[in-house]
Amino acid sequence: MKFQEERAYWLQHDSDKAPDMPFDSITVDGVQLISRYAQRHELYRMTAAVNALPEVLRRHVVSIYCDSKATHCYCVKLDGAHPDADAIGKMLSAAFLGYTKDECPGGHNGISIGYGGNCRFWGDVHLLDIDPDWGDYFDDM
Repeated sequence: MKFQEERAYWLQHDSDKAPDMPFDSITVDGVQLISRYAQRHELYRMTAAVNALPEVLRRHVVSIYCDSKATHCYCVKLDGAHPDADAIGKMLSAAFLGYTKDECPGGHNGISIGYGGNCRFWGDVHLLDIDPDWGDYFDDM
């Protein structure tokens, strides 16, 4: 299905799934960034997070997948089991928390980190989860 046709279909049936760009992934400094529903703002957020990682950690990140359906929920695939997995997770969490744009608060609904396997989204071996963090955004609600 062509981009315009797919977008028109989803806008008519379930607008949350409507892609706003004709591709669902990009590669930034060797890290594949994937948005489940081809959402531009998700790729921007992931790009900012990758750019916030020091190169010594970034080179171990194979991909970051944003599950558009779960909203700001990320799966990070590393190139192997690293003692730095926790540091990578914490730095990505801080980067997502610090990224605010277009009325969207900074934060995330969780980050899962793993490695191995053929899936482009996440690894077969689960290493750790970073709990959701929205800073103090919801404190006043």
